[in-house]
Amino acid sequence: MTDTGTSLLAAVRDGRSARRVLLDAALEELAPLMRGRVLEVGGGRRGRRGTFRPPSHPDAWLYVDVNVQAVPHVGADVMSLPFGDQTFDTVICLEVLEYVPSPEAALAEMSRVLRKGGGLILSAPFNTRPDTVTDFWRFTAPGLRHLATSAGLEVTRVREQGAAVS
Repeated sequence: MTDTGTSLLAAVRDGRSARRVLLDAALEELAPLMRGRVLEVGGGRRGRRGTFRPPSHPDAWLYVDVNVQAVPHVGADVMSLPFGDQTFDTVICLEVLEYVPSPEAALAEMSRVLRKGGGLILSAPFNTRPDTVTDFWRFTAPGLRHLATSAGLEVTRVREQGAAVS
C-alpha cells in the first residue's frame, strides 16, 4: 500500500475523513506560500478541523468567521469583509464557499482585500453530500477557475483531490 493509502486508512480509523487528510497534506505543502499578513476566512481559534496548524513564519494570522462561537478575531461575512483594499498578502478559504449564498461576491471580496502579488488558497468540495441546510454548492475545477478569474484573480494552480476516495 502507498504512503497515501496508509495515511488515508489510518485517518478513517481515527475518525477523520479521507478528504480532510488530503487537504491537510496539501496545506502542509503550501505552508511556505502562507506569508505576510494572512487572513483565514471561515476559521476560528476554536473547533478547528483536521491536523493542519498555521505556520509560525507569517507576520500575522487573522481569523474571520460569521460564526462567533468559533472565536474568530473578527466576526464578519465573507461577502462583506470589514477590511480595506489590499490589506492581506495571503487569503485562505477552506471548505467555506459551499455555504455562501453568493460565491461570486465572496471571491470578489477576497480578491479586493488581497494585495497585488498576494495569494489565495481556496478549497471547495465537488463530489460530497450536503452536510447542512445551508450547504448550497458543489464546484468543478473549471467552475472555480471561472469564479476566480471573474473576480480578477490569476489562477496558477488547480489541484483536484480524492477521486473515488473522497
